[in-house]
Amino acid sequence: MKQKLFVLIWLLVFAASATVAEQAAPRIGDPESVFDEARFDERFPLQREWARAGVEGGVPHRQDTPIVARLAPGAPIQPALDAAAETGGGVVLLEPGEHRIETALIMRNSVILRGSGREQTQITYGWNRSETDANAV
Repeated sequence: MKQKLFVLIWLLVFAASATVAEQAAPRIGDPESVFDEARFDERFPLQREWARAGVEGGVPHRQDTPIVARLAPGAPIQPALDAAAETGGGVVLLEPGEHRIETALIMRNSVILRGSGREQTQITYGWNRSETDANAV
């Protein structure tokens, strides 16, 4: 019984220390993350490119990204993305509903296109919903 209690206490202490260590260092994709060249093997040059994919400097925290435009279904998306880029960036929020686009969207630096929720906001491309119409952004 004492041995089981000791093991349980040890596991709890180990898990707590691991959690603190994980929280201390930003992970890849966090806003504070920095690309570490030393972690990659020279024999695999494409690995560096994959590690750098995504948002440079990480995805910003939600509270640090102001909403610069709210779009109801049917409102044109590309002009809102362009206007957000011209004013320094921010979030273009798609309100609940189906947002139909007829041409591919061009994303700009410092602009985030965000929906109101997985079950609330849908983007459809073209007049039908075939897989050939999937390249919309």
